[in-house]
Amino acid sequence: MVPIKIFPPLGVQKNPITILALADTGADCTCLPLNIFFSLNLLPNNTIHVYGVVGSGQANIYSVNVEFHNLLFSSCRVLELPQGAQAILGCDIMNAFRLEFNGPSSYLSIL
Repeated sequence: MVPIKIFPPLGVQKNPITILALADTGADCTCLPLNIFFSLNLLPNNTIHVYGVVGSGQANIYSVNVEFHNLLFSSCRVLELPQGAQAILGCDIMNAFRLEFNGPSSYLSIL
């Protein structure tokens, strides 16, 4: 689990939200629960068909700014998860970093 900060797009006046997200190297993109978008008063930009470990379906896409490890990623396209679901930090953001996963020691380092 890693902390990320979610900012609304430019022009939307709301305070950022800091949450813990699961760092998922198997996820192509970052996904956030619906309640985050409600808190920021955001509406989806589009809908796409997605495929995942539990099947496929339609998902709403939102545009937000994400801060992770002191870097700001502007206008990220993130997918909507059901309300209360665990946020997922995907490779769309993690690919900007060198990650070291040490299974026997149970840690993930961001280098």
